[in-house]
Amino acid sequence: MAKRISKSASGTRKTSSRRGTSAKTAGTAWTEPESPPAGSMAGVLESIANQIREMTPADYRESLIRTSIITPDGKLTKESRQEP
Repeated sequence: MAKRISKSASGTRKTSSRRGTSAKTAGTAWTEPESPPAGSMAGVLESIANQIREMTPADYRESLIRTSIITPDGKLTKESRQEP
């Protein structure tokens, strides 16, 4: 007959705290999210957002003018305005 081994109450628990409530463990603690795959829509949007973050204010303004979002004097184009 095998000898019974009891676990002490002070032993390391992997899934809950001593109070019996759920606690963070190495498997459930927050970690840095992984980057989305390059070909996915999320990957494309992340790439665009990174390009915008790296732009100077002058480059950003020029891109808004080039894409007809604003006019050279800084006003929204007719197509970009929301009119009631």
